[in-house]
Amino acid sequence: MRPIVAGLQVVAQTSAPQARNGKPVMTQKLPPLAITPTPLTPADTWPAASAALKRLDELRTLLASELETQPGPSEALLTALGGSDASERELEIFSLLQQIDDYWTAPGETAESRRDRLVPALQRALRDEASVRIHERDLESGYLACLPDSSGQPQSPALTYASLHVQLHDDEHVEMAGVLAISQEQERTLLMLPGLGIIGFATQALMLATVARWLNTPTLQDALLNTLEQDHQDPLFTISQEADLYLEPFTAADLQLQAVTTAPFMHALDRLLNKQRNDIRHACERPDIEDREARRGLIQKAIDMRGLLGPSYMLELRELTNRQRQYHRDMPDWLKIASEADLQTYADHLRRYDDAHAAMLSVLGSAASPEQFAETHLRTRLANDLGHDLHPRALTIATRRTLPSTDKTYLMTRSLVELALYGLHPDDEVAGSDFLEQTVITLNDKPLDAAYAPLNPAYLAGLIDELDLRAVFGEFQQAAYQQEHSQQLLRALARTRLTAQGWAAKMQGHIQPEDFAIVAQLASPTQGASDPALCVQQIRLNGHNVMARLLAFRKQDAQGRTERLIMVAMDAPGQPFKAFDTETQLLHEVVGWSASPSMTAYLLDQVEVSARPELEQKLAALALKPQPEKDFLQFIDHPDCETALRGFTDEQTRVMLSEQARHTPDWYLRATRAQRRELQALEEAIGGALGHYQAQPHTQVQPFKNYVHQRASQQIAQLLNVPAANVDPDLIVITSERESLTYTDMLLNGYNDSIDPVRTSADTQATFSGPDGIDLSALSPAAVAGSVRGRWLADDYIALIRSTLLNPESEGYAYRRQINTLITQLQMKAAALRSVLKGHIEAAQYAWLKQSLDNAHLNDPASREQYPLYPLQVHVDKPLIASGLNGVDQLVIPSPLLTHVETVQGCLVILPTQIRHAALLYTPQAPDGIEFRLFSAFVRSLDSDGMIDYYKDRCRIKARRTLSFFLRDMQQGKANKPPVIPKAFISDFAETCFNRPLERRLRDVEETTTGRNDMLNQLIWVSVEIIATALTLPFPPASFAVGSLLSLHDSGRAIKALTEGEHGRATAYMLSALFNGIGAGSDLLVGLKGFGGVLHHLEHGRES
Repeated sequence: MRPIVAGLQVVAQTSAPQARNGKPVMTQKLPPLAITPTPLTPADTWPAASAALKRLDELRTLLASELETQPGPSEALLTALGGSDASERELEIFSLLQQIDDYWTAPGETAESRRDRLVPALQRALRDEASVRIHERDLESGYLACLPDSSGQPQSPALTYASLHVQLHDDEHVEMAGVLAISQEQERTLLMLPGLGIIGFATQALMLATVARWLNTPTLQDALLNTLEQDHQDPLFTISQEADLYLEPFTAADLQLQAVTTAPFMHALDRLLNKQRNDIRHACERPDIEDREARRGLIQKAIDMRGLLGPSYMLELRELTNRQRQYHRDMPDWLKIASEADLQTYADHLRRYDDAHAAMLSVLGSAASPEQFAETHLRTRLANDLGHDLHPRALTIATRRTLPSTDKTYLMTRSLVELALYGLHPDDEVAGSDFLEQTVITLNDKPLDAAYAPLNPAYLAGLIDELDLRAVFGEFQQAAYQQEHSQQLLRALARTRLTAQGWAAKMQGHIQPEDFAIVAQLASPTQGASDPALCVQQIRLNGHNVMARLLAFRKQDAQGRTERLIMVAMDAPGQPFKAFDTETQLLHEVVGWSASPSMTAYLLDQVEVSARPELEQKLAALALKPQPEKDFLQFIDHPDCETALRGFTDEQTRVMLSEQARHTPDWYLRATRAQRRELQALEEAIGGALGHYQAQPHTQVQPFKNYVHQRASQQIAQLLNVPAANVDPDLIVITSERESLTYTDMLLNGYNDSIDPVRTSADTQATFSGPDGIDLSALSPAAVAGSVRGRWLADDYIALIRSTLLNPESEGYAYRRQINTLITQLQMKAAALRSVLKGHIEAAQYAWLKQSLDNAHLNDPASREQYPLYPLQVHVDKPLIASGLNGVDQLVIPSPLLTHVETVQGCLVILPTQIRHAALLYTPQAPDGIEFRLFSAFVRSLDSDGMIDYYKDRCRIKARRTLSFFLRDMQQGKANKPPVIPKAFISDFAETCFNRPLERRLRDVEETTTGRNDMLNQLIWVSVEIIATALTLPFPPASFAVGSLLSLHDSGRAIKALTEGEHGRATAYMLSALFNGIGAGSDLLVGLKGFGGVLHHLEHGRES
C-alpha cells in the first residue's frame, strides 16, 4: 500500500490513487515537518487556511521524496567530462538528459506522467497559498479572483496569463522560468514566483516597477535571478564580483510580459524543466571546472533545482517571516518608537562596546573562568600533539566504573573540559584500570574514526595529569588581571558600556538627556576632567563593603551642593540607571532593595565571599526595619573618572578572585595530587551509588505529603464524579460554623465533631468553594463528611512503608540496606579527607578515622567492637525548659517519665580503640562547615550560627521546640549535661543508615497527624471518665478514689503539655485536675468531680 495525499487526511489505499479535482497526485510521502500553525483569527477563514497549510506541508514533503529519486551524474559521465573525447562527452551528456526526460515522462500507476501529475498539484498549491496568505493578512481576499477555480474548469475570460522576461542585453529578453503573472484586465495582478510564492499588485505597471526595484536590491536580486538559466546567471555574478565592472540598474522598461496562450501552469512547469535541462548541459560543459567532485556538485545542483519546484522555499520564507514578526513583537516599546537617529547612535555605541569587549577577550578570554582556561589549553595541546583542531567541549568521555565493595557499576560522562578540571581517580593511568579499559570517547556524540586513533584514554590520562588545569588556573587568572594592559582594557570596556547603557536608559526615559550628558562627559577619556562640577564616586555599604558594580555620577553647583545624582547599577536585575536629586533619595532606593530577594542577591554578589554573611545579616535587618544607620551608605571620592574606573574594575577583580578561591579553595590547592584524586573518586562514587539506587524501581517512596494529596484527589474526584487528578483537593474549601479547612486537611485530620449545642459541625451544615469552572453541586455535608470518616491516612502510609521498604521479605531489601550503607560510608570518608585537608582534624586522627570508616560496613561483632560507631544523643533532663515559666523551666527532673534522650539523626561518634585519641563527632552538612570535630567540642559548636537549629532539626519533630531551648541553655553555660558516648555501640550500621531514618520519618508522620490509635485512646478515656463518675456517685469512698485518679491523670497531662510549650492545653488540664480534685475532696461536692471530665471533653472538641 502507498500513502497518498487526500484532502486533509493521509490515507493508504490499494487501488489507483484518486487526485483532487479528478486528477491523480504524486504517490510518495515523507513525514511532515513542524510548521507554525495559522493564527486562530479571523475565525471565519481559519478552517480553510489551516487545511490549506497542512496540504502545502504534505506537498512539500511529498515533492522532497519524489525529487530525491531523480537520476544523478554517473561515474562514466564524470570520467568522460574529464577526458578529451568530445563524442564520448556528448554521448554521456545526452544519456543523462535522456534519463531526466524519462524521469518526468515515466507513467505512474494512473498512466499519467510525473509532469502531468505535478501540474494540478502546483495549481492547487497556488490556491492553498493564497488561502493562507489571506488569512494571515499578507494578501487581500480580492486576489482570489485572479485564480481559476480548479484545474478542470475553463480559464475565465477576464483573466490573462503572461510570462515575465527581463532584458539582459540590448537585443535579448530572457524568460524568468516558472514566473507567471495573472491579471484582471491589466489591473489587479497576482505574481507567482518560484521559491517566493505569490504577491499581489494593484496594476501590472506597479508590478513591473516593483520587480525592477527588487532586481536592484542585493538581498532580493539572487532570489529573482535564480529563475534564469545558469548560463545567464554566471555573467551577472562575475559582474557583481568585479570592482571594475558595473551592472546598470534595472528599470520597468527592462521587464516585459508576454501572453501565455497555452495552459498557463503547464507552461510554467515546462519552462522550469527546460531550465533544468539547459543548466545540466551548462554544468557539464563548463571549461573552467577541472575538479571531479566540484563538477559533480554543479551537475547535481542543476538537477535538484532547489526551491523552484513546489512550496518548500515559500514555507521556509513564511517561517522566517513569522520569526521576524515575533522578534519585532518581542522588541521593547522604547526600541519600536525610537527615532532613526537615536537607533543609529545606539548602534554606534554598541559597536564600540563590541570592539572593546572583543579586545578584552583577546587578552583575558582564557582567564575569565576555569572552563575557558581549560578549553584554550586543551585545544592547543590537541592541535600540537595530534594535529587535529578539535573543540574540547565536543569530546565526551564516558567511563563505566565499579562501586567500592560491590559489583555494581555506574557511568560517569563528562566533556573533556570537565574531566580535565575535575581530574582523574587514583591509578587511572595504570594498565587494567576502569579508565583505560572501560572508557568510550565520542566526538559530537559519534564514535571516533581511525584518524583519531591516538586520541585514546591513555593519552588523555597523561595529558590531564600533566596540565593539572584546576590547580594552576587561580595563579594564572590573578597574574593576567594584574597586568597594566589588562586593566586598561577593562577600564575601556567599562567606559563603552557606561555610555551604551546610558544612551539606552535615556531612550527608555529612565534618565533625562541632561543626565546622559553628565555620564557621557565623565566617561569620555578626553572630557572627564574638564568640568570641576562633575565627579564619579564609588559606593560603600555597611561601613566597609565597596560595591563592585555601583557607581554614582554627581553634578554640583558652585557652592558644592548636589544638583543631580545618577546611580549606575551594572548587571542589576531591573533598571541599571536611576537619577536622583538628593543623596537621601538614593539611600532610600538602595535600602528598598533589601526587601527584594533578587536585589539582595545582587548586592551580595558585589562583595568578596568572606564579607557576604555580615552584609546579608545587615540587609535582612533592613528588610524588617528599613531604618539604616547614619553611615550605612557612603560615597568614595576620586580625583577623576579614570581613577574611579580603576577602583571600579579593581573591586570587580577582587570579587572575581574571591569567587575563584571559593570554587577552588586553598586547602584543595595544598592537597597533594594523590589526595585530590582520592577525593574526586569518593565524590564521584557517591553520585554513582546514589544514581544507581534511584534507578531501581523498588527504592522509590512517595513523600507523605504527596501521598495525602493523591488520596484526597482520588476521593474528591469520586465525589464529583470526574476523572482522577482533574480537581485539586487543596483548592476545595469546606466552611462550617466551627471551622474552614481544605478537603485535603479534612481527609488527613478529620473535622470538629465534638459536643457543641450552639454551632453545627461540617457533617450537618457546610458550604463548599473551589476554582472557577468546577461544578460542586454534587457535594453535600453528609457526603463529604462520610468520605473522610474512617480514613486514617497516616496509618495507611505507615503500613505501606512497613510493608514495602522496611519489609525484610520485600524485593531489594538487602540491596537497599547495602547501598545506603555504602553511600553513608563514602560520604563519611570524603568528609574525613576534606577535614584533614582543611585542618579540622590532624593527620594522626585521620589515620585511625580512615581505618574505622573503611570497616564501617562490616557487621560482625569483632569488627564492630574494634571500630565502634555511636549515635549522637542528647539527654534532656529539664523537661519544662520550653514551658516559658521562670523558675520552673530550670528544674532538673530525674524521673524517666518526663526526661528523655533524643538521637540526632545522621550525626555519629567515632571512638578509636587502638590508640589513645579523643573521640570524633561526624556532623554532615553542618552550617559551620566542619564535618569532623572533637566530640568534646559539641558545646563549643553551639556558638556557631545555625548549629543549634542544625542539631534540633535532625531530631524528631515533637522534640524540636524543647531541644531548641535546651541547647540554647547549654550554650549559655547552664547546668546542662553535654552529650556522652552511649554505653552500647552500633551493632548494625545498615540499620542506622537505612532503617532508622525511615523509622524517624514514620514517627514524625505519626506524631504530627491524627491516627486511628489517637482517636480510639481519646474515646476510651472519655468513656472511662463518664462511666467511672456515674458508677461511683452513690459511694463516697469510691468516688474519692476515682476523683483522685482523674486529678492525677490530668495533672500529668498538664505537665506534659507544659514540656511541649502548649500553654492553652496545659491550662485546660490544670482546671480539669482542679475540679476533679475538689470533687474527690468532699462528698458534698461529688458532682464537681465529673465536671472536670466534661470540661476536658469540651477542650478536646476545641482542639479537633
